[in-house]
Amino acid sequence: MLNLSKADYGFLKKKGKMLTEAFYEYMDEHVQLPASLNMAIFPNDFFDAAFYLTLPYLFKPVFQERNGRFSKEICISGYFYFRYLLCMDDLNDQDDLDAEGNRTDNQSLLIMRSHIYHEEALKILGHYFGKKPEFWAYWKRRNKEFLGSILLDKHFNPKMSFEQYCQLAIGKCAFAKVAVDAFYVRHQDKTDAYEALIKSMDLFSIARCIQDDLEDFKKDIQFEKNNYAIIRLHQWMIKEGIKWEEQEHKALEKYLFVSGEAEQLLTICGEYYQKAFEIIEPWKELLPEYVKILQTLHNQINIFKVNIRAYRVSTFTQAMISQKPQKKKLSLDAAIELSHHFISKLQNDDGSWNEISNMQGLSNVWSTGYIASFLNEDDQCLIKATDFLSNHKQGQLWGYNTDWSADYDSTTCVLMALNQSDKRIEDYLPLWFEGQKGDGGFSTYHEQDELLFGRLGLKKRQVTGWTSQHICVSALAFYFLSHLEDLSPYKKRYEQLVDYLLEAQSKKHVWKPYWWTSFIYPTTFIIQGLLRDKARFADQINLSVESLMSHQHEDGSFSCEVLNEKSVFYTALVLDTITADLDLSRRYSKEITMMKDFILKNQFDDGGFKGTHFLVIPNPNQKNWSAKKAEFKRNIAGGGNTITGEISNLFTTAVSHRALRRFQKQTTEAV
Repeated sequence: MLNLSKADYGFLKKKGKMLTEAFYEYMDEHVQLPASLNMAIFPNDFFDAAFYLTLPYLFKPVFQERNGRFSKEICISGYFYFRYLLCMDDLNDQDDLDAEGNRTDNQSLLIMRSHIYHEEALKILGHYFGKKPEFWAYWKRRNKEFLGSILLDKHFNPKMSFEQYCQLAIGKCAFAKVAVDAFYVRHQDKTDAYEALIKSMDLFSIARCIQDDLEDFKKDIQFEKNNYAIIRLHQWMIKEGIKWEEQEHKALEKYLFVSGEAEQLLTICGEYYQKAFEIIEPWKELLPEYVKILQTLHNQINIFKVNIRAYRVSTFTQAMISQKPQKKKLSLDAAIELSHHFISKLQNDDGSWNEISNMQGLSNVWSTGYIASFLNEDDQCLIKATDFLSNHKQGQLWGYNTDWSADYDSTTCVLMALNQSDKRIEDYLPLWFEGQKGDGGFSTYHEQDELLFGRLGLKKRQVTGWTSQHICVSALAFYFLSHLEDLSPYKKRYEQLVDYLLEAQSKKHVWKPYWWTSFIYPTTFIIQGLLRDKARFADQINLSVESLMSHQHEDGSFSCEVLNEKSVFYTALVLDTITADLDLSRRYSKEITMMKDFILKNQFDDGGFKGTHFLVIPNPNQKNWSAKKAEFKRNIAGGGNTITGEISNLFTTAVSHRALRRFQKQTTEAV
């Protein structure tokens, strides 16, 4: 699982070192202990949780505290008190009992440490606030919150409500707010900032406790501790009619994942980290490290969650799909019908499809938009999909999945699906057009997307590859715009995009992608867009189609040039493009029949078609790459400089389904 100690806080290293040195100086001046006892009271692992030493210092700029010594000693006091509470927790904890119930730690040493830590913490607070009753009023409040959590936590309660749990979490972390109280007592004109910080830290505490509960799940089952993961799983098992007391601990942990409760908990956890950030957003320029802590933890939670989901869904999906070839030769009608049955079977109850795996987990938004856009306008699967998409924006647009930043390519796919089902899309277009650069091309991500940079843990300059304009993203945008019923309001934007694409084509009249393993992807969508204004672009269409068709193999297939593998997906894209036009279908009647035959030969007995690893994930700072020089590693889990692809064959099946329908229509009309 995850916990705070495993988070990477490299950005706090400099401040942490400075405060650790200040701590040693304080001990030299104020803590007079014999050398042998000093080593026992302050062991080698004393600063293992230095995060808690550094955290209070991050709030100093908000209150414009200029007394450096005061700020450092408040951090020292807070860390002493944190260590004191750990000692008290260890003294009351049963985790350190051996099989016979005897303590494995040194109880006398713990008591001695707790007294010294407690005394030093209060000595510092007394020095600065001895005659300031307003501070001690806050201190009394924190004590009350903490004691309330002790009483609430005294008895194991698997029926505890979430409201009670939040109260427990906030109380457990009550003393983390003392530093903020201390700064505020000295700067009482900062009321708004103070109240926002206190609320933010309460939200932070809830998120952190959920995170820790997942980490401590097995241990807390053993000792019957209040743990929200246990509470949620207990409630789920009651609904499912599974008896908790009959399950081994290992089985309970498995249920936590297969039930989806772990994902739900991580979702809640991430939401609370996000809320903790939102409430202090007006002061984010003064709290850069605190903001980064929240982003770091939110990112870890998100990555962990999407990987749990990817594992759970992909395991379930693999059990549903077949890799067995179709045993008997089906008619074209039967093959088309069976492919639709496959698409329908794998659609989730909420209308989404899960497809493509990478470091951000499985896609359920981009994939749903893409798959749905290839279905007929009256298809019930399309209707269900657009209902899902309408309710799952990432902010005001759409992203790879419901846990990742919005991007313009995913949004294009969603708008294509919504437009296909005749849903109103005009309100989204102004925001979508913000993805268009000055030269007319579209980027994937916005260059000012702070949320993206935070989630990646990178700076703006390190993500220039992903925020630059991309031909494949622009190709799909062009395809989408060309299919709008009324293009006149966007004519200038459209012409800028046309100019960009025509300028960007290669000498062979095709277009090279950024996110895909073959030029076939952008080239086919651009050709289909050009076909919408056939008279104007006749010469360009002919040149691009001739170049495209020159890559067809003798068996009718097309290959991915990066992996040098024959691909049903890319073959289906070419068939879908040629059969989008009757004249092209007649001109290449032999070739499209060969494509159709190749696709059908690669249909499985459940109706799906053989999938492809087609998605390139360049490093975020990489603006261009060459298929001849590319050194991407195939990795279904994604990551920098990798190639990933389908886990359920849904992209290939959706494109093949429409391509075969179009083939059927055009060959019938040709006769």
